[in-house]
Amino acid sequence: MEHTEIQKLHDLELEIAAEIKRICEKNRIRYFMIAGTLLGAVRHKGFIPWDADMDFGMLRADFDRFVAACADELDPEKFFLQTDGTDPGYTYAFAKIRLNGTRIVEGLSRDAAAHQGIFVDIFPFDNVPDNRLLRTLHERERYVWKNLLAVKLGYHNGQKRAKSLQKLLGAAAAVLPAGFIRKQKVKAFTRYNGHLTKMVVTAEGSYRYYREMIPYRYTQKLCRMPFADTEFFTFASYDAYLKEMYGDYMKLPPEEQRNKHAVMEVDFGQYAEVKSSVRGE
Repeated sequence: MEHTEIQKLHDLELEIAAEIKRICEKNRIRYFMIAGTLLGAVRHKGFIPWDADMDFGMLRADFDRFVAACADELDPEKFFLQTDGTDPGYTYAFAKIRLNGTRIVEGLSRDAAAHQGIFVDIFPFDNVPDNRLLRTLHERERYVWKNLLAVKLGYHNGQKRAKSLQKLLGAAAAVLPAGFIRKQKVKAFTRYNGHLTKMVVTAEGSYRYYREMIPYRYTQKLCRMPFADTEFFTFASYDAYLKEMYGDYMKLPPEEQRNKHAVMEVDFGQYAEVKSSVRGE
């Protein structure tokens, strides 16, 4: 993507994020910036210049309240709440707020029969068992069900799988109904939510299970942080979070190590002529 396209994309993502913020604050739903969005806020005072999306997180109970609130609050003419319950062709365990009348095609979803509008991600956080063996089993269980559904719905995998595993997943996906796989996937992701645990983890984050785990206490104390020409909530312990996630996070990575989403196509639709105004890049 060209720089001007990324700037316009960021403008539209900020518009979506403003709607998420409005719904959360009206309904007293706790949310927080995570991953590259939080890194951008701290290091760039806004978007990471080469980053193509925005990521927010919520504890599962807040996430469920947010999804329910969107049914009444979200303008269906302008936005689409994409979850595994609102879009039969969608595979992920997190939600996306999509901007209707736009299109962005990523490499992983290029063959999926799902809404492809410009989006902002909202990740639920679920409990992680404290026991190491149970944690390993939990990670494996989540991996199997999420990959089964992705294969079933025509999504491409970001990491290379062993050919034997690929064949096994393909064979299982061919005979198991999507609805059954979805139910088992939800059970796997939320299995420990009724337990008191020290750690929580994002549902299908880009960095996988162990790197995405954070202490539950991080989610209990939040602060407002400037982002471009607005502000959003995030962890008060953002420094510890970013060090655990990225190491020396204030240092710019070399060009070849910059995490760029594989965007194959972008169409701004009716927003194509809107002048970009994103600050902090």
